[in-house]
Amino acid sequence: MITCFTVISFAALEKMRQKEGERMIPQANVNIELDADSIKKYVQQKIDEQVSENLFLVDVDTLSKKCSMSRRFLEEEFLKDPRFKLIEKSKVRKRFYYWEEAKKVIEEIIEGW
Repeated sequence: MITCFTVISFAALEKMRQKEGERMIPQANVNIELDADSIKKYVQQKIDEQVSENLFLVDVDTLSKKCSMSRRFLEEEFLKDPRFKLIEKSKVRKRFYYWEEAKKVIEEIIEGW
């Protein structure tokens, strides 16, 4: 069995196709319509996500959302822990925690399960 290969450059092939009235690479027209309101919502959502990731203080509700745990579960499993009591900052029945410290304490408690 004899195999023969002919090497033709891309430019030469294109010239051959143009002579035949065809184009080597078909062209397509693409129209993109942008909705300004959707873009604004998307940008605002991404900004909100970045800000929420870099929070300084969090309350119990925010902690619940960030940890994907119910408030009751947080109260029973984490917030009653003495390590959490040490980092708690409270003002008129409102409890706050430094996010980075709270994250470390949560990780310590979970590792002990």
